[in-house]
Amino acid sequence: MGRAASVPEGASCPFISRRHAARRTLYLEGDVADSIWFIRSGAVVLSRAVGDCDVVQAVRWAGALVGLEALAEERYLDTARLAGPATLCGASRDAIAGWLGPDTPALALLRQVVAQQAAAAPRPSGSARSRVARWLLDEADPSAVPRQTVARLLDLVPETLSRILADLAAAGIIELTRRSVTVRQPAALARIADPEPPR
Repeated sequence: MGRAASVPEGASCPFISRRHAARRTLYLEGDVADSIWFIRSGAVVLSRAVGDCDVVQAVRWAGALVGLEALAEERYLDTARLAGPATLCGASRDAIAGWLGPDTPALALLRQVVAQQAAAAPRPSGSARSRVARWLLDEADPSAVPRQTVARLLDLVPETLSRILADLAAAGIIELTRRSVTVRQPAALARIADPEPPR
């Protein structure tokens, strides 16, 4: 940070880096919001309870923050679970507030980001095929998140996701193995993700 953000000069960063095992739950929806994490490597899946179902809202990758609502809310809005092994830097709400200082532009900006993220994520739209194509284009590492989680994120049954991935692989658009997905033809995926409307 620095002088423009009004972070005190020489303030030491409160984040502590730790390696975590796959599938670890960082926090549950409704838990007291007391910590924030920066994702150094890996991915974190955010979900919310809708009726009796746990609906995947988003996947956060390396370089993102999770648990930011701790700066503005008393409780976590989502459940956060690691998609696989990950390295996270965590800090308590109090440590971050002390680091940033009261009423600084940096803290105000983070609170604004929290307010924008607080709204429920929109449900995926378009055909199943276009949703899968958009996901493949948008994700940094499509193999980092279990396919069952991806299916829930895209509002698909796992069998439909598997069929679409197999079709894309047969067409040579992606390379598919049991453990990895590699995009080979991004332009072809882009055409599937956003097909031109019929004239």
